[in-house]
Formats: sequence, structure tokens, C-alpha cells
Amino acid sequence: KDIDSSVGKPLGVTTNRLDINNDGRTVNTSVFLNSTGNLGLGNIVLKSGEDLHVTAPGDIYQVGVVGTSTNTLTNDRGSISLNAGGGVINTSANNKGKFVTDDLIIIAKNGVGALDSAININAENLSVFGGKAINLVSDQTKDMNIVKQENVIGVSGDGDITVDTVGNLVVKEKIEDLSAQNTIRLNSANGSII
Repeated sequence: KDIDSSVGKPLGVTTNRLDINNDGRTVNTSVFLNSTGNLGLGNIVLKSGEDLHVTAPGDIYQVGVVGTSTNTLTNDRGSISLNAGGGVINTSANNKGKFVTDDLIIIAKNGVGALDSAININAENLSVFGGKAINLVSDQTKDMNIVKQENVIGVSGDGDITVDTVGNLVVKEKIEDLSAQNTIRLNSANGSII
């Protein structure tokens, strides 16, 4: 194995930027990270089909390109699961960070993205509990499905919710403003909302 980690033995990492690229090569194993504070995810490229699981009691920062392949057309891109006690925040230079995966699950107590700084994604299946507001932008031309994954059903938060994509946005599960006092914005630039 390139990185010896598992659900029972996650790596404890707390840093502003974590790059895992093994000298420019992909990591051949799934990676489990358990931070003791905030964690910035830099450039992390895993072998096709491998997964990334991240837990942090603070914020998780989107700093670089993270996923099982930086090639958005690759099949079997595995999954990314993020669980933040704070928020999931885009701090990438020139807004170049991105989560690239087949299955993306985000749980964040204090929101996902910000009004002026969305979380960039390229995911086939999406499930988000944002705690507060959610702002997601996808450049994927294939369908992006709002689904149930693990215990996360659809997309929900107690704030404004924005989901922008290039291809079809397929709503298979609910998109919910938990307080019913905020705005939900859905946009499909070149496709449909189904």
C-alpha cells in the first residue's frame, strides 16, 4: 500500500494544505484522514476507484484538485466523503480547487461554500447536509444526480442553497431549506432540471 490508513486507523493530519501526490504519481489506496482541527485539501490524486474519507472538527478547506482522477471523463472515480464540524470553504488560488469524484458526500455544520466563493465539484452523485447555506458549482457535462448516500438524503441546509451545473441536474431526492425562510437556486447551463 502507498498509504496505510483505514476506517479504524485514519491518519491524523491538521494543516493549511495537504498534498498527496507521491512524487507526481497517483496513490494506489483509499485514504482516511482524521484531523484534530482544520484541514486544507491540496492536490490529492488517487488511483481510479479509490476513495477519500475526511473528518475534521473544524473547517475543511478546498485548496487544490482532489479526487480519484483529475480527468473528469474517467470511469470509476470512487467517492469523496467530507465531514466537517465547521464549514467546507473554498480557499483555492484563483478559484481553481475542485472535488472530482463519482460520489460526493458532504456533511458540514457551518455551511458549504460561501456567497462569493462556491465549492467547485465534478460529481455524478451528490448528497449534502450543509448545516447552513450551500453554494456548489459543477462543470460536469454529464448528469449530476441529487441522491441519498449513506445517511445523507439529497441536499439540505438552513440557508440559501445554490446548485449550478453545466449538464442535466437530476433531482432524485429532496433539496430542502430547513427553515423554509431562504432561497433555493438551481441552474443547468446546457441541460435540464429533471
